[in-house]
Amino acid sequence: MQTYLLVDCNGMLCKDGGKLDINTCKCSCTSPLYYGDQCEKRRCGTKECQNGGDLNPKTCVCQCRGIWGGDLCEQKICGGKVCQNGGNLDTNTCTCACQEKFSGDQCEIGELLLFFLAYSHAVHDLLHLGSGHYLLQGVGRCKSENHMY
Repeated sequence: MQTYLLVDCNGMLCKDGGKLDINTCKCSCTSPLYYGDQCEKRRCGTKECQNGGDLNPKTCVCQCRGIWGGDLCEQKICGGKVCQNGGNLDTNTCTCACQEKFSGDQCEIGELLLFFLAYSHAVHDLLHLGSGHYLLQGVGRCKSENHMY
């Protein structure tokens, strides 16, 4: 026969993931966002970060990701401009700081493309394939760093 211990904490329930200590009948709040006798109070009120932003419970400030900014991560920074090929967006000037061998407004132009633009008479045969990739039609081989393509 099993014996059960009935714990009566006067119906107390912990909210928002809080854990009830049956010895003291007190809630232990497990999330830093909540406090109170039953973990029912939110430190930052009803503030909710948008677009994948994280709310810092100590400062109640949203830490935004990627192209998002603003108090709630609700605004696109620099109109949503995205730097390609590992470039970094300077949110103060809305310009891309490109990695070596890349240039352009969004770091979309690679060094090989610059070679073709500077030395090719067949620029009209250059097709943009997206994401910094280009194809020069009508040319069978290109030479780049001792590799033939």
